[in-house]
Amino acid sequence: MEEKKIPQEDSTEKPKKVETAEDVLKRIEENYDLDEDLDETSDDEEDEENQEELQESSEQQENGEEEVEETDPPILDLSYEVNQKEMSTSLIRSNFSGGNLIMSIVACTIGGIGFIYYFIKAISSGINNYYLLSLMCLGIIFIATIFQIYMINSHVKKMNDKFPFRMRVYSDRIEMGPKENAFVMEMNGQYQSEIYKEIMIIYVKRSIVILPKRCCDEETFEKIYEIVKAGTKPRKK
Repeated sequence: MEEKKIPQEDSTEKPKKVETAEDVLKRIEENYDLDEDLDETSDDEEDEENQEELQESSEQQENGEEEVEETDPPILDLSYEVNQKEMSTSLIRSNFSGGNLIMSIVACTIGGIGFIYYFIKAISSGINNYYLLSLMCLGIIFIATIFQIYMINSHVKKMNDKFPFRMRVYSDRIEMGPKENAFVMEMNGQYQSEIYKEIMIIYVKRSIVILPKRCCDEETFEKIYEIVKAGTKPRKK
């Protein structure tokens, strides 16, 4: 009888490695790092997409602004300067006080009444103290007047130092100041205007807008005033 040969195990085969707890933890950490890399990659892709969308929207907005500028250009665009005399004349014409006008009027009224009263008493009685009191009343009038003149001149200086005047005239409105932060006056009859001493004055609530005639040629000045006259009311005298 032939003997059956029992196959022997190959001694060259390596025994299977038993996975320890440290190996398991290491494998989990490697998988976690891989997930983080995938998340960062996806976040970077999302950021790139968002940047592209923002760039496209900004380009569309710029194109839209260019279209508006092209379809709605101003009829006239002026840059000019106003001297102190023209500004003071316009402010006085508009009854601008620059301070508390009521208090100044009250002070001048009291000073005037006091001066007349004490001056008459001084003449009738011959007492020198009454002359002194009448002079004090004149001082009150003088101080109140000088105060108003100082406030007006101070306001004029601030306006001239603040910005150069920029006027853009459209068929239905006038814009003052830089384009991105302009003060818009709709020519719909809500404001008053007039020409005073060759200065066009638009009365806007508690302020004014002025354009001296010397700042542009006569034809341009007439065009602007025709638009202003059609869109405003004449000033009440």
